[in-house]
Amino acid sequence: MKDLTFKKEAFMKRFQFFLVVLSVLLVSQLTLGVVVNQSSPGSISGKVTDYNTGQPLQGINVSIFQSEDPNWAGKEAWIWVASTFTNENGEYKFTELEPRRYHIHISDGVQDSLGRHYVKADLYHVQVFEGAETPNMNLRLRQAGFIWGYVKTIDGTPIPNATVVANAAWTEGGLDWWHTTITDINGLYKLWLLPSPGEFYPIMVFGGEFNGKTYETKVAPNLYQATLTGTRGPDFLLNEGGKIQGRVVNEVGYGIPGVEIDPQIGLLDDPDTWTDLSGNYTLTSLPVTDNAFAFIDQHEPVVLDGVKYASGKAFVGPFTITPGSVVSAPNMIMLKAGTLEGVVTDENGIPIVGAEVDVLGYDINGYEVNSEEIYTDALGQYTIDYLPPGTYTVRATKDGWMMAKKDDVVITSGSLVDCDLVMKSGALGATVSGKITNYDEIAPKDNNGNIIPNYCCRSRYGCPNIGLVALPDISYTDQDYIGIQKHFVGFIEAVDDGYDDYFVPSITEIPGEYSFVLPPGNVDVIMFSYEETDDGSYAIVHDYKRLNLIEGSTLTSQDFTAKTTFGTLKGSITVPPDKKFNPQRCVIIAISEDNPLKSPLADAVAFPSLGATYNFKKIPVGTYTLRAVADGFVTQVYEGVIVKEGETTIQDISFVSGGVLSGVITDGTSPIEGVLVKIVENGKSVVTDVDGLYTISGLGTGTYTVLASKPGYGDYLGSVNIVEGQVTTKDIVLTPTVGSIKGKVQLSDGSPVNGARVVAYNATENTYKETSTVGGIFIIPDLIPGDYILAVEVSGYELTTYPSTGYLTLTENEVRDLTSTPIVINPVPPNFSCYSSVSGDTLSIIIRSDVNLLSNPQIAVKQGMGVLDTSAIDYTSNPREFRVTYTIGHNDSIVIIDVTEGPISVIPNNPATASFTFEVSANLVQTASTNITNAIGGEVTMMGTQDNTKVYVPPFALVGTASDSTAVALTIKRYGDPGDPVEGAAGQSVSAVYDFEFEDKNVQIDLNHAVTVTMSFEKPKDMSQEEFENTLIIGFFKVQEQRWVYHTEPDSGISNIRINWNNSTIMFDVNHFTKFVILIPAEEIVIGDLDNDSDIDRNDLNILLTYRNQPASACQECDLDGDGIITVLDARKLVLLCTRPRCATEAVTE
Repeated sequence: MKDLTFKKEAFMKRFQFFLVVLSVLLVSQLTLGVVVNQSSPGSISGKVTDYNTGQPLQGINVSIFQSEDPNWAGKEAWIWVASTFTNENGEYKFTELEPRRYHIHISDGVQDSLGRHYVKADLYHVQVFEGAETPNMNLRLRQAGFIWGYVKTIDGTPIPNATVVANAAWTEGGLDWWHTTITDINGLYKLWLLPSPGEFYPIMVFGGEFNGKTYETKVAPNLYQATLTGTRGPDFLLNEGGKIQGRVVNEVGYGIPGVEIDPQIGLLDDPDTWTDLSGNYTLTSLPVTDNAFAFIDQHEPVVLDGVKYASGKAFVGPFTITPGSVVSAPNMIMLKAGTLEGVVTDENGIPIVGAEVDVLGYDINGYEVNSEEIYTDALGQYTIDYLPPGTYTVRATKDGWMMAKKDDVVITSGSLVDCDLVMKSGALGATVSGKITNYDEIAPKDNNGNIIPNYCCRSRYGCPNIGLVALPDISYTDQDYIGIQKHFVGFIEAVDDGYDDYFVPSITEIPGEYSFVLPPGNVDVIMFSYEETDDGSYAIVHDYKRLNLIEGSTLTSQDFTAKTTFGTLKGSITVPPDKKFNPQRCVIIAISEDNPLKSPLADAVAFPSLGATYNFKKIPVGTYTLRAVADGFVTQVYEGVIVKEGETTIQDISFVSGGVLSGVITDGTSPIEGVLVKIVENGKSVVTDVDGLYTISGLGTGTYTVLASKPGYGDYLGSVNIVEGQVTTKDIVLTPTVGSIKGKVQLSDGSPVNGARVVAYNATENTYKETSTVGGIFIIPDLIPGDYILAVEVSGYELTTYPSTGYLTLTENEVRDLTSTPIVINPVPPNFSCYSSVSGDTLSIIIRSDVNLLSNPQIAVKQGMGVLDTSAIDYTSNPREFRVTYTIGHNDSIVIIDVTEGPISVIPNNPATASFTFEVSANLVQTASTNITNAIGGEVTMMGTQDNTKVYVPPFALVGTASDSTAVALTIKRYGDPGDPVEGAAGQSVSAVYDFEFEDKNVQIDLNHAVTVTMSFEKPKDMSQEEFENTLIIGFFKVQEQRWVYHTEPDSGISNIRINWNNSTIMFDVNHFTKFVILIPAEEIVIGDLDNDSDIDRNDLNILLTYRNQPASACQECDLDGDGIITVLDARKLVLLCTRPRCATEAVTE
């Protein structure tokens, strides 16, 4: 029954968010008396200081921005609001601000009043409240170094206003990878950048316009170092740039506005542009080349007349560009987009919040599609609404979980496709770790031998990534190598490089090490290097292991050794003149003839450029067999290709057309769109169009097996004979397997319900279809065979499922009529809430309901030595509220009062007893380190609490024997009461620690539903909001493991932390009830300051490491995570607490 409940709740995910919000709104209106008034402006203030010295900076330009969404102001919020300068004390202030969230920004190269330059800094999601100031929005700036040079025409004339860019990040997050400046009238540029220990910065220029001419874009061939005193960078001599003009249209020729268009010239894909209202675009500043392309680079919905359009990486070209030339390109076509949505859950159907979902594959024209990553919401839901028709792999990833994916997801024009994913906990996988033994030999380096950080490599081409990939132990066809990513079950883009942010060497990370979680079973782990070149990209397999992994196991010392002796193998690709070659659907596979690794990726793979060239720039020496695979062409094999050390081998590829298989797929009468047609032997596949047509070309002579499939139809599997140079026709008929369900929805008095929303959830396929009742009757057609659950949603009534237990099993073509057994819906039962206040030794308790109470309840003291006075109960003057009083007993600390329904049921279906718990203020723990106000009173939906804590538990968030009741017994205890130990390490103040437990053991929280907890706090003395947010830790005690888990840990279940600084409240969402604690450093003690010098630096880290692997008793303040032993995890936590960058001491110059 429990599993069934979880499946039903997974199905009901579609409505839950609305119901949760509705529940919260009802409580707000009934118990808090919320009144919406016209808002008054607020303000933001803060201070800007030097990162190293702490000195205030005068004359710094500070700007604030916003987005269109008042609740979001992240890194893409760039709608300018206001700017100001800091005063002599480094202070700034913005007033007259609309209550909402803002992005505070200081730009690269900003200059203070003394002429010193600094690198940029940002604060995101800064909340401004009505009529209040948001203070202490402080920023610490790192002093900038610079790279300088000149931009001139080919004849030496300076070019002003040219844009010069340094394209490299200096943080793992990579938010600061694009740094720009403008040349002055002398063509001089100065790029203000974070000083780098090596030559880490690639430099490029966008020539811009000067004297009526537009000049070319150019990339400097070397890397450069930024220093505080300045480094001479590249001088650019530019030709006049060329242009490509074209248009983007839909299927009927209407121009589509707002489409991003990029150039592709080797590795250069800038500057980009967008189509205008007529769909026209012009790419400018293009350098001289005979191999230029224009392509669609769209990652967001594009709308024309209310219709969304999308495309993969459609391209046109090649074009020849000369100085000042203008090239006209043919139209590129975008198709009507489809939408993909679904829910990511664990194996019990519990939604996984914050899972990263992405889509990769190819549209129906063979153009590559890689969606932007999106994240699941509080109910595990995601939506991607800009996918072109095509075939895709959908993946979900999250730290602490194994990747989940689904292949061959077909999207057609305008379709809505449901794709739910089930993730397995990382604890069910195997952890594999090790190192690359000779990482230093192959790591990407600058000209002086400095290893380049991974976050620099990721933001530019021509820098190899050294990583690992895991693939399942299965048989692969040639076609599987095209889009091989979809088969990955584990992926590390780059192994540890030994750097922390801001180019600081890591004290916890060893270069070349790796660790990742993989699914159990036979897995192939491959160590690779991957690099982009002007002729495409390539990956080299250096080493390979086949592992048999056991659930929950840990494999260490799984080391790999990289190859170090290389040559170059490259060539061009030709096809018959009447055929178009799409390099996005082509791969060159290299198999060693000397010592093959026999890995799933062979020994090397290359992916051609748009210019139909490929390049293994650094491939191990040896003799190879090449297999060239491409859509529309017969696979070509070249044996005996020899690569010698330091030499270049040329091997051109020539494709032939082969035979063609085509036909129409119908259901016997009508064509079927979206059928996946696949050749089993080689994996070539297509999707039928709106007319049911399909064509597969590039087949050699022989007999092939054809598989045609689509949900709702039986599969077709048959053979066909193909002859090269001929067209073979194969029409296919698929047999529908769909059925329908008919039923009736009515009230308990038998009256039909019109407009009820009815949803049929297929528990077998994790899909659903919905309709609405007309006169109480509903019909849901086109249902594939499977186990179904029906749900009925009507505003003001309980969400009702059918059947109440088990499933409704539908067979092929079955028509199920349920009208003889109507689905009866009942009104939503009321919510209870309570409020307590203290006056002397007497508690005054108000208990409220969201509907009229029908009778006097029975009230009794379940725990407490005091006296309950029920004589004042009066629910007639306010039929939704009654009041009782309680006189505190001498030994009372926790008081529990039971409220049970009277003779006339308030809540139907025999609810459990509601238990309201109050804490007596006189017995609250008072300690010197407590920074939290021990407040009294409180409100809660359905059940009682104290200390200004609000716990919203919607009725449908309960499962168990009393799942039909909203009045469920719940006790909320305060940790730190007399007789209980105060949790938390030395130097930490503890407040509002609650232990949530149900007194009725048959009742529990359904983990499908997030619960919001609100805690009050007292602002710590001399602590800014930024400092408070940076030091705040929210955690719970994990009983199974007997340890504290904090919100910073993956899958803590704590999310969406919100701080209302003005109202002194903290809100966060949890997906479970347990003990929660807010930990804030005490005023007189700095956590992690082990040498008591008021600073946290490397000296403190050295002290901690001397106690490594010793019990906490050896150094209590070193046990930062409170697990009873001092480990590297404590060291990592201390690094996060450092008051100096990367724990450097004052003697270290940043």
